[in-house]
Amino acid sequence: MKRKLRIITLVFVAFLSCSCSLIPISNTSQDTATENTTISNSESEVTTPFISDTSSQEETTEDTTIEETTVDSTSEDTSASDSSVEDETFSIAIYLQIGYLTKSFYQNIEVKSSQTYKQALSFLEDEGYRFVAAWNNTGKSTLIDVESKVVEGVDLWVRVSQIIEISTPDSLIQNLVNLKDNLGLYDLNLVNDISFEDYSVPVDQDIPSCVTLDGKGYSFLNLNLNIGNKITKSLTVGDTTYELFSPFFDVNYGTIQNLTIKDCDISVSIYGTNNLKQLGGVVARNQGKISNVHIKHSQFDFCLKGSDSNGCSYSGGDVGLIAGSNAVGATENTSGVIEDCSVNGDVYFTCKSLITKYGYSAGSAPTADYYSNEGGLVGYNAGKISNCTTKGNLLFCGSYKEPDNAYFEKVTPTYISRCGGLVGSNEVFGDIQDCTFEGILNNQSTYENNGQLHVGGLVGLNVSSHGLNRCEVSNSTLQARVSSPIVGTREDETIRSGNITMGGLVGENRAPITNSITRDMFITCFARDFALSGFVGVNASSIRHCYSQASIQGNQACNEGYIYYAGFVGHALDTSNISNCLAATDICAREYSTGKIGVLGNAYDRFGNKDVEAKFENIKCCSDTLFKFLPPTGAIPKDKSVLDDISYDGDLARKNPLATYYGNYCKDQMGFSDEIFSFDKGRLPRLK
Repeated sequence: MKRKLRIITLVFVAFLSCSCSLIPISNTSQDTATENTTISNSESEVTTPFISDTSSQEETTEDTTIEETTVDSTSEDTSASDSSVEDETFSIAIYLQIGYLTKSFYQNIEVKSSQTYKQALSFLEDEGYRFVAAWNNTGKSTLIDVESKVVEGVDLWVRVSQIIEISTPDSLIQNLVNLKDNLGLYDLNLVNDISFEDYSVPVDQDIPSCVTLDGKGYSFLNLNLNIGNKITKSLTVGDTTYELFSPFFDVNYGTIQNLTIKDCDISVSIYGTNNLKQLGGVVARNQGKISNVHIKHSQFDFCLKGSDSNGCSYSGGDVGLIAGSNAVGATENTSGVIEDCSVNGDVYFTCKSLITKYGYSAGSAPTADYYSNEGGLVGYNAGKISNCTTKGNLLFCGSYKEPDNAYFEKVTPTYISRCGGLVGSNEVFGDIQDCTFEGILNNQSTYENNGQLHVGGLVGLNVSSHGLNRCEVSNSTLQARVSSPIVGTREDETIRSGNITMGGLVGENRAPITNSITRDMFITCFARDFALSGFVGVNASSIRHCYSQASIQGNQACNEGYIYYAGFVGHALDTSNISNCLAATDICAREYSTGKIGVLGNAYDRFGNKDVEAKFENIKCCSDTLFKFLPPTGAIPKDKSVLDDISYDGDLARKNPLATYYGNYCKDQMGFSDEIFSFDKGRLPRLK
């Protein structure tokens, strides 16, 4: 049976030719988008055909059935027919759109029946377009699998993105301005490294949803800013107004990919009246996609401050080197995505949050808590982060002072800082997969009252619907201090110097963690109350197939309070469910008051009394050695240098020679998967 060729309807082509140009569009000139912004109304109003995935599946199934029947009944004829079809040439027309904007027809395009649609459409790149999607024009519009489907004699609707080449900072900024309200699709492709050496102001632009900024492996270089009292840009989302700053892009609605930021030195004091600030090294707020973007050999120093009409100075917010906030969308699928990104190679990141509240009249002092989320990669994550790495030196500092009349009003607002080597706070749809941190994380904060830190090697606070999977912190030093210059009491309570929940992977965890490890680490803290451990400080969720290998040290700063030391989980709440996990930890307890010291998971206090009803199954402790146990010596140690200039010592993780045995133990007794972990002789498991 011979295949029937579909004939192009001349009437249809003639009709479309009346409203569209018949001449193929030439390549867009370098560094301009002028042509795309002058499309006539008649062109932009052409309706895109409805695309139905269901109809595509039904049509494909029907065709396949017919062909199979034909082959069975007339195999010789079919073979001959296929041989002749391979040599046939079709002449088709292509109805071209840049996104949803009509451009023109390409007529009389000759294609061979042996070509795939992708091969037949390859000429579009030479014309200055990137292929996006195609569907047939046979009345029932169906998406085409261009990778494998062989062409037929049918006209095509083809959606493309127009390529605009970028070679200078000015051309980048001008095109972002021109395309801001455009309905087309555009690729801004770098054709060389771009130096911002002569720029003394931020780029200060958005990436529109219609734009893909493709670095093509090139870099942004030499942006050096030293700005005091930078006024932030405001963005209102729903009923919430944010204040944004980034040296490069304020908001990404589109895509940023294949780009490196290096040799930059950014020092900025951020000024604004809103506590909801979002600051990022690449973007302040990501509502699109960031892929394969890297920061190298750079220094970022952000200082957050501001004041309102009452003379109250306060500032917090979301701060990260790739994005301040990986924002939540209306649905999980519309939240921000960050993948295959890194901060690596002599990168220094300092963030200072300053809050000083004063000048309020009686009865007007604020009572709301203040928050800041700081991460080496992202401050606040409500989207997806995968296959990302942070290596560097991170310093986060918070300073908090209450209103002078707070004592009389008994106002006790709290300043809460969440910081992590990768993410400060992981919330809502936050999903972190295959991510790592290596370096030094240091949070040194001073609060007059009620300061709280959630510090984790990877994440400070984890309360998302997804949690963490296949993550690792290694070869790192974590330090945290919450201290207060005030010692005394007010009418109703003791002045507090603050408290810390701190873990090698997560500070406070309320979401699932699986297949993750912390190894070769030194962790230390100084506070009144703290929960300190090699893996999670405070836990209220499930943890499976994980282990910690660390040396930890805690120092208490007050006469009263509770301290929790642990090799794996510092303090386990009733909702904890911890199974098939391992702890190989040395604990140095410098105790300056009474408290509770749990060696593993804190299911029991130091006296052997059961603390909570947490669920523990198959937990192995191969080290967890408590040493240098010091008696109480007073509220605050005379020598505070115990937390200064401490760095990771590679020998710490090798103090216990038996630890290497537990590689096989994790595999055989705890069910660690050999698809996720490697089990080399002489060491604990590693993530593949």
